[in-house]
Amino acid sequence: MTVLGIDGCRGGWCVAAFENGIYNIALFHSFDEIIVNYPAAETILIDIPIGLGDSNTARDVECLAREILKPTRHHAIFTPPVREALYAGDYAAAKIINQKITGKMISIQSWNISIKIRELDSFLIHRPEFKKIVHESHPEICFKYLNNGRIPVNKKNAPNSRGVEERLDILSNFEENISVYFYKGCSQFKASQVRRDDIVDALCLAVTAKYGHKSGFRKISCSNNLDVQGIEMNMYYYQPAKL
Repeated sequence: MTVLGIDGCRGGWCVAAFENGIYNIALFHSFDEIIVNYPAAETILIDIPIGLGDSNTARDVECLAREILKPTRHHAIFTPPVREALYAGDYAAAKIINQKITGKMISIQSWNISIKIRELDSFLIHRPEFKKIVHESHPEICFKYLNNGRIPVNKKNAPNSRGVEERLDILSNFEENISVYFYKGCSQFKASQVRRDDIVDALCLAVTAKYGHKSGFRKISCSNNLDVQGIEMNMYYYQPAKL
């Protein structure tokens, strides 16, 4: 089995790969590079919006995800621009287009990841065979369900790394050596490229991908399941039996 968990980071894409029975952390500058390096990947979970709303199709998966993370972590969910706004030239133009179509502005947080959203959107449009392999997920959703439905107490950036340590404890219920893979990954990269929370998020998605691939995923699904390009607008997660 080869499965990947991917989180966007300052240096590009932070990838946690489960392959040949072990986890490895890697950094790639483009999504194409990831596919070249992991051609056997059977499931890829990524923390980036996949499937976009437009003037004819609404995307409401973020609203559903926020309800799941209330009252403490719902702010971690950003609504992406509609496709017409995503391909606008700048933030000002994108805000105008998005408001015209949806009646809502775009947050700067959403716009700041627009380059990565466009990269993945373009990839899936031109490589449709990957629509059944690459799926959107969200680490905070995954952590909640890996933790028996309990939202982690600490934010990932909590002082003294409490948030990261709490999340590693959750993952260690599934992979006892997960901290070894985490700290090995931390030693590989400068914080200016990959932060500790990027690595723990990528590992969370890889663990989710591994167990979901074997036992079945659950989804937070839009009322419109597919966008106009035939791309799913869902968030994948794995919910085990109570530990």
